[in-house]
Amino acid sequence: MAMKTNISFIYILMLLMLIGGGVCHAQEDSTNRLRVIEQDVVRVKDILNTPKSEMSVWDKLRNLWGMVDTLLQERRIATDTAYVSRPEQPWTVKFRYDNKSTFYMDEELVEGSRFKYYFENEVNSSVAASVNYRGLSLSLSLNPKKLFGKSTDTEFNFNYYNNKFGFDITYSDVKRFHGSTRYSDLWFTSMRKRTYEYDGGLDYWGDTRLNSFSANVYYVFNNRRFSYPAAFSHSWIQKRSSGSLIAGASFYTGKIDFDLASIGADQAEYLKFMSEQTRMKYVSLNLGYAFNYVPSRHWLLHVSVTPGLMLWKEYDMDLVDFIVDDNTREVDYVRSGTTAIPKRLLDWTGVARLGATYSWKKYFAGVTFVSQLDNVGDRDIVSVFGCRWKLRSYFGFRM
Repeated sequence: MAMKTNISFIYILMLLMLIGGGVCHAQEDSTNRLRVIEQDVVRVKDILNTPKSEMSVWDKLRNLWGMVDTLLQERRIATDTAYVSRPEQPWTVKFRYDNKSTFYMDEELVEGSRFKYYFENEVNSSVAASVNYRGLSLSLSLNPKKLFGKSTDTEFNFNYYNNKFGFDITYSDVKRFHGSTRYSDLWFTSMRKRTYEYDGGLDYWGDTRLNSFSANVYYVFNNRRFSYPAAFSHSWIQKRSSGSLIAGASFYTGKIDFDLASIGADQAEYLKFMSEQTRMKYVSLNLGYAFNYVPSRHWLLHVSVTPGLMLWKEYDMDLVDFIVDDNTREVDYVRSGTTAIPKRLLDWTGVARLGATYSWKKYFAGVTFVSQLDNVGDRDIVSVFGCRWKLRSYFGFRM
């Protein structure tokens, strides 16, 4: 029974892959494509229905894998091979190290006094290994801090990149945000100078939590000569410099639950405007440009920026008022209502990508940086600026 179940699973898997392969014959008319699919299905059936006395299970698997291998090699993809091509080697093995984080900035004007907050979660690191065979890949990622119980953050990623279109989907649940009532000089020296009511030492919100889901999709107009995967998944090779207009769309939803219990009496007396929970949602359309620069046969440099306008957004906060006991200095708070962050016509978002890859013989190594920025609201009322970023270094080889 187990063998029959396994064979049925293999049959379904092969059928789906072969149907997908038949569709890849984009140059053939619909009649020829159907004929190719029917022939592939008949071949799969013949292999699976062959008696064990004539063909062992191992031989069946080997024959089915041979069909898949042939299919992957013969896929017709409309590219200019003078600019982009598939690697000659069928296998690509890659090891990578990731650092990622999220930070937000809030700025409010309340009763003539201006307040601002900057907070970010601890940088999370992970190591991963992936194996790619002619475009089909499998990867395993591990967060060392979580393995040893030093982090409870969770993140799931699913992405797909090809030369014409691609998408990435991310779910994350991160905790332990560092917070401050003054902006970092490193990030914000270019901001116009303002006078703020409180510039004290709110240095940490220990259990503040961000739960979010995001999805991005892109379409490459010059997909015959420009390859996103060449810079990020390395399933293609960019031979000559080329660029392209990029169209895309983004969806994001997230909520921040603030750890109000960590705020002391001295801080609470100044924090007249504070949120218990902030909720953020938006949908945007993006249009930008990407460029792969190949200065020599060893180097590939990538840069792309796809800004977008939010077509729909909902940002609101559950506000609280702090109460400080003059005798015991204990801090309590009461909910004062919900307020929506003002919407502007030019509320914007955007995705920026940078990459550098050095290749020699069958080896390659490099770094990539991806960030998504969001800006909503009016600084003279309430505004929120957010950034989610990931820095990746990697080493790989083909065989």
